[in-house]
Amino acid sequence: MTAWLPVVVGVALVAWLALDAALIALRGWRGRGRLRFADRWDALSRALHLAAAALLLLVFVQWGHLPGALWWLVVLPVAAALSGAALRWPELPRHGEDGAAGTRRASAAGGAVLLVLGLALVVLV
Repeated sequence: MTAWLPVVVGVALVAWLALDAALIALRGWRGRGRLRFADRWDALSRALHLAAAALLLLVFVQWGHLPGALWWLVVLPVAAALSGAALRWPELPRHGEDGAAGTRRASAAGGAVLLVLGLALVVLV
């Protein structure tokens, strides 16, 4: 029974991150309607959190139990999401006009901290 636990957890995390990356990619590539970035801080926050989650997935999932093709199911949507955010960057406003602009700035700072901690974890492990 416990031999399947790493496989189930790994597949669930891969599916979650791939779906999250696909939704962020839609924000970048479509760029209009409800699925769009609010401002540059929103794009930066989502990109940093996505990169940190992919890095932590790489470290914590036991890839010896899973096929390597699952990693590509994460990498491709993450690459599409990051390139979509970079594509929309010049046309995004610097600061949002709504009440959640401060929250997005704080979220971007938190994403940067998560990414640095994840990189430190990779270096130490």
